[in-house]
Amino acid sequence: LIPTLIDPTNPIDPINPINPTTLLALVLEDDFIWRDPDPMLIQAKLDKMMQDPAWGVCLLAGNGVCEPVDEHRQTVVECQTCSAYIIRDFYIPKLLKVWEDTLPALKAATPETEGALCIDQTWKALQQQDQWLATNPLLGKQGESFSDIERRCVDYGV
Repeated sequence: LIPTLIDPTNPIDPINPINPTTLLALVLEDDFIWRDPDPMLIQAKLDKMMQDPAWGVCLLAGNGVCEPVDEHRQTVVECQTCSAYIIRDFYIPKLLKVWEDTLPALKAATPETEGALCIDQTWKALQQQDQWLATNPLLGKQGESFSDIERRCVDYGV
């Protein structure tokens, strides 16, 4: 569907999944669904996003505040939900560091305290200091599924 983004010939190392030749990574959770599954629309929006070399993360789905830039792009102000996003190679170490720094606290957290330590919460600080974009409109959403965090079936519609 998106051959300009993914190189299936690159082997994936389960310990360090980022190959040195990887320019970006597309992350889709298992419950992600396209709002409009038209491959031409999806490719056109993604092609427009790729024309801007400055962003580190591009959200394809989200829940929060974005400010429209044009008919294809939005600036992320504060968003959560990590069901679909693209990370550029230069930004991967920064995002991994935030998550690695949070991991000890997350391991020690209780169900009542773990929410603020989830990856879609800890990355909000980065959204404030770096350039994060989202497609306009968002291309997908998190589908109905069982939430390990809430321990129940949820459908947020975003």
